[in-house]
Formats: sequence, C-alpha cells, structure tokens
Amino acid sequence: MTILPRIILLTSLILVLSLLTGKSFAREHKPLGLAHGAGVWVNIWNYPKDDLDSYFNNLKKHGIANYFIQTSRSNTASIKHPEELGLIIEACHRQNIRIIGWSFGELIDPILDAEKMIDAANFKSQNMEQLDGIASNLEKNLEPWRIEKYSKHLRSKVGKTYPILAVVYSPLNKASEVKRIPWPQIARDFDVIAPMCYWSGKTQKQSAYQYTKASIDEVRRLSQRSDIELHIIGDGMGTESAQVLEFMRACKEKGVPSASLYPNFKVTPDQLLTLKHYDEYFEPNSRFAFSAYREMLNSACLESPLSLDPCELISRGNFYKLLVKRLNIGAKAQNNNQNNNIDDINAYHMLMTNGLLVYKPKEASANEFLNAPISSDEAFHLLARSVDKNAQKSLKSKRFDTWFTQPVQAAVISKTNKFNQNLTYLDAAKIVFQASLSFN
Repeated sequence: MTILPRIILLTSLILVLSLLTGKSFAREHKPLGLAHGAGVWVNIWNYPKDDLDSYFNNLKKHGIANYFIQTSRSNTASIKHPEELGLIIEACHRQNIRIIGWSFGELIDPILDAEKMIDAANFKSQNMEQLDGIASNLEKNLEPWRIEKYSKHLRSKVGKTYPILAVVYSPLNKASEVKRIPWPQIARDFDVIAPMCYWSGKTQKQSAYQYTKASIDEVRRLSQRSDIELHIIGDGMGTESAQVLEFMRACKEKGVPSASLYPNFKVTPDQLLTLKHYDEYFEPNSRFAFSAYREMLNSACLESPLSLDPCELISRGNFYKLLVKRLNIGAKAQNNNQNNNIDDINAYHMLMTNGLLVYKPKEASANEFLNAPISSDEAFHLLARSVDKNAQKSLKSKRFDTWFTQPVQAAVISKTNKFNQNLTYLDAAKIVFQASLSFN
C-alpha cells in the first residue's frame, strides 16, 4: 500500500472510532479560537444560571458554536465572576462550544486593561479548563499609541499564536470615536476584526443587508487588507428574524468567515431559531478558505483584487498565474524571482507547453480570453490535470485526479450553488491550496 491510501485509511479509521465511542476527536484536540458556527454574546450582568447543561445543550441544538462572555470592564476586577465563569467554561466545553472571553477596555491605562485580558486568558476553572480565546472591546480613547501599547503588552504575555479578536465600531457608526480608529494597525495587531454592525440605532433604522455589506467593504478598505479575517457581530437588540436573515445573507455575499448576535440581555428563542439557518449562509470551511487566501497573497502566488473584495470573480489569467506559481508548473516557476514576474500570458504559455490546456484562443482574442472569469468546471478540470501531472512525477500515480477532484468539488460548491458557476478569489485560493498540500 502506498503512502497516500494509508493516510486516507488512517483518517477514516479515526473518524469511525470517534463516532463509535461517542468521543469527539476534534473536541479533545481542537485548536483555540473560533469554531465554525454561529455565536452569541453575553455581558457580566446576564450570565446564565441554574441548569447550565440544559441551557448550553439548547444553544448547541440551534447551531451555536461560539459563546462570547464578558469577563470584566476597566472599572472591575479582572474576572468579575470567577466561580460562575469557571462553571460556564466547563458547561460550554461539555457541549463542544468554544467560549471566548471579552472585556470593555477604556484604554485610560492601556497596560492595566491589557492585564485584565491576560488574566482572562490565564484563568482556569476548578477542573483546569480555560477560555478558547479573548476579545478586546475597543470603543474609547482610540489613539494609535494607546492601542499599540495595549496590544503589544497583551501579545507579549499571551504569545504570538493565542487568538485575539478586536471588537470595534462599524465604520458607518456615527460615534465620534469611529474617525479615530487606526484600522491598519488593528488589522496588523489582532487576529480577527469583529465590527459591531448594529443597523437598528437610537436615531435611525437602516437595512440590515445594506448596512452589513457596506460595513464589510469599509473595514477592508480602511484596513487596506482584503485578507483580514472578519467576524461580524449582528444587531440582536430587538431586531426581527427577517433582519437577522438579511444580515447573514450580506455576510455570505461578502465571504465573511463567521458571525454572531449581540442580544439585549440573553438570546431569545426566536433568534435561536433564526441562527439555526446559519449553515445555509456560511460554508463549513469558510475560515480555512480565508487562511488559504491569505497564504496565497503572502507567498505572492496571488494578487489582491483591486476592490479588496475576495468574493470578486477571478479572471482566467489570474487563475493561470496562481496555478503556475503555487504548483511550480514549468521550469521558470522554479526560480522565486522569475516566479514573481510571471504574468498571465507567461502562465498561459507554460500551461500550454506542459500540455495542460485544451483551450486555444486566437491571438487577437487572447486578452479577452484571459480577462474573462473562469468557471468552476474549467478550473477543476485544469487543476486535476495539473495535479495528475505532478502526481505522476512524485507518486507515480496515473489516476490521482480521480481521488482529488471530488473532495475539491465538495469543498467549494455549496448545496445552494450550481457546479459551473464562476470562481471567486476565495474559491480559487482554497482549491489550489488544497491541491498543493496533496504533493508538497
């Protein structure tokens, strides 16, 4: 048996054993940070009480995977309710819900506020269980030097890999502090930006769909990053189910990896029923897609779209460049300096030279051909041929494309999409990144 079938068999056996024993392999070895699934928020005055197992079991049944719990404010102790927090952490983990601690920091003393978050990250329950991440709620005194002092101290104590979210205003909010938010700095210093998209304010009510979409566009523009991971906090304060669905639709169209609701006090039964539709709007591996997209940008295999919208359709020429650079197709791609200088015409000729392209446009229409969007059908077939060619060189397998194409198709095409739609930058990054993992 070759290496590849053994890996597939081992993975299958682990999954089967976890199902048979009732134990979750992912639960015991899950990474910190956000999980796939909806989230809800609670502040220090509204902790759930009484039967915690029933409460969190009900959340889990409605698709809640992330529970954001306030641990302090600037004017409280680091852990306002330590005994209750410990019990809630353990109850969340029994339901395989991740729990993120958050604190409202006024940044009058950035170091003191950072210490409160550090204490939250280090907090242990009676059974030595901890939070899965922390979120810094930054709404006041947003001068760049304060945020830098805060974030540097926080990161120096919790480590480079510990997940930290920055909870901030939507850029569309009318609060005076919004103009002071140093977006590029926040995008650099925090793992995830979580803008509060509260479309139903005291002075005006706006469309949940339009407000959310515009907020996402503005965060990406102001941060100058198309690859910054966003977690959108929706308005759960007296809003109706139809608005929440429109909120999630906007997140879907903008390729946001995850979202949650901030309710008035506790999440309502109606809101839970609405959030049960979360998976209809968010791809199961949406956070992986953003990680792949960021990797493609950082490795110079992909150029950020001019609109800074990763859900923009990728052209055939840009897909060709991504494929050639990431999969090292052609002799020129082996040299990093030459790799960075490859344009879509070069990529096209490399694919032709290697016998991977079946489309041969006339010379006069080459630019039009390369600038047009690439369909998922065309991309998958080209990718399968490219992987198969590499597989023949490295694994001596002649049918590697048969193993590869089905998982890729399943990962990219949701149950609500037709197969032959055009690819976005996110789609392209995800499938090419998966392909490169197969033999690199």
